[in-house]
Amino acid sequence: MLTGKEQGKKYTEQIFFELQAMPVESRRIIRLTFEYPGVKPTTIPCCLLKGDSASPRLWLEALIHGDEYDGALACLDFINNLDLHDLHGTVLVFPVINPTAFFAYQHGSPYDGNINLNRVFFENDNTGYSWEYGRFLLELAENLADFFIDYHGGSKLNDISRYCMVPNVGNEVDSYINDLARKCGLQYIFCDHNDQNGNTGRLIVALAKKGIPGILLENGGGIAWDKDCVERHVESVRYLMVETGFLKCGEHAPESGFYFEPEDYVYCEHDGLLLYHIPLGSSINKGDVCLKYMDVETGEIFEVTCPKDGCFVYCIHTAAVVRKGNFAMAYAKYPEGVMTP
Repeated sequence: MLTGKEQGKKYTEQIFFELQAMPVESRRIIRLTFEYPGVKPTTIPCCLLKGDSASPRLWLEALIHGDEYDGALACLDFINNLDLHDLHGTVLVFPVINPTAFFAYQHGSPYDGNINLNRVFFENDNTGYSWEYGRFLLELAENLADFFIDYHGGSKLNDISRYCMVPNVGNEVDSYINDLARKCGLQYIFCDHNDQNGNTGRLIVALAKKGIPGILLENGGGIAWDKDCVERHVESVRYLMVETGFLKCGEHAPESGFYFEPEDYVYCEHDGLLLYHIPLGSSINKGDVCLKYMDVETGEIFEVTCPKDGCFVYCIHTAAVVRKGNFAMAYAKYPEGVMTP
């Protein structure tokens, strides 16, 4: 059986051929198959949208985390409604880039213990399904993508604010992407130094290190997709496509957004039933109540409060049940010079 990298190389050559053979302003659905010993082959659908030429190529993906649904719906909206007459180059759309996680209704693949697929993209010799599948995806993306967009959102347990994540890897990609980030209609911009809380190995960082620019878009969450979140995801991609030249015409977003660094995650200290959570984006100060939940055995009410002044909530637990030791909220301090609402 071929390695993940070898399988990725095979499909790279096939997709190049497909794009050259496709008529201009046409669509085609293809299906990639990844094979790994001892498990059912994984089928990954991809829609090729060809505008006036086979290149440059935009890679648009969703559901690298299998329980972040809004991005997948945004991909489908994009496939169905993009006017190919306006498209310069080609877009490769992957609505479900991590199918085994999606069908398991969880963040990562069930084949190797729910590993976070978006943490495997660094130089390593780790073994297992997700690690080899990561090598497969990286081989494809680094050879096919001239620009990379990765849709994300909250999981089935939490909602997340609308923001983008940009890589900071110390090469020419940094300044280009940081400039673009202020032109995609977002309030918040998170700069990924690839070292926050051990969260290394994101695909966007691996590609940036190879000189391929990209942006990670966050929005949505919960056990169902949200129409407004889907529309905002689509809007951000269209803004980015105008700025990068993939769309020949379209609106430009007003330059906006401020950079933030995550301050901390706060966790639940007891099991319970969620009673209240603060709205996303709320300005908070030390002692402000962000979450309330009840111990169903004792009836005792517990509160999760903000530990610092001058902060805002960018992610919050929204599932009906909370578990001891699980994520409750994430907050960040407003940058110096940014006025709180």
